[in-house]
Amino acid sequence: MKSIPGIIAIFIIVMVVISCSGNVERKNFIADSDLESGNISLEYNQALVAFASGDVTALSENSWVPVEVGDCLTESQTIRVGAKSFVELQLADRAGVRIEENSEVMIARLSLKPDEAQVRLQVETGAVLCKVSLFSGGESFKVRTRTAICGVRGTEFGVTVTSSNETALSVRTGKVAVLPASVDTEELKEQAPEGDTEVMAILDEFDKNATVVEADQEIV
Repeated sequence: MKSIPGIIAIFIIVMVVISCSGNVERKNFIADSDLESGNISLEYNQALVAFASGDVTALSENSWVPVEVGDCLTESQTIRVGAKSFVELQLADRAGVRIEENSEVMIARLSLKPDEAQVRLQVETGAVLCKVSLFSGGESFKVRTRTAICGVRGTEFGVTVTSSNETALSVRTGKVAVLPASVDTEELKEQAPEGDTEVMAILDEFDKNATVVEADQEIV
């Protein structure tokens, strides 16, 4: 296994890029035209279930309940996808997320306010494929696993947690910055004392030196 250059070395196993299309015939779904025309209105803290196939449930008030097309999921909810199943979430016009079979993913943070959007997905098991519109400098879209944090501005990429809890990353378009899960600069900045410029400068340096994976690249 090769070491990844940067301020901290991360080890990631390459996996096959997840296909967005799949082979399931769509019989019950929300059309893109409805989303684009504004026929469906979402709150800034909601993710719309645009398509679901098979065994898909969400944790609600300590119970796992079936997820159906048209449902809205919110921050702190966990989605579980069974074998031969998947679900597609639409985050307004900012991002689309497909959660693949045998996956468990938590919506750790979800705010889609213009110029302030903050999205964080915690992948416990399985795989996600994300297609993200351009986020501005003050906005953030991140996918976190137990071993890595993947941050993007506007791109399409896949993240997989393997059976041995290692992280696999493959980028289709755009760029993905990768840091170890132990160096969560976003959370550390929130916890830093106000006005502590020295700490902020150190964290900014971590961000600048994060490993960057570009389009059509895979890293090992």
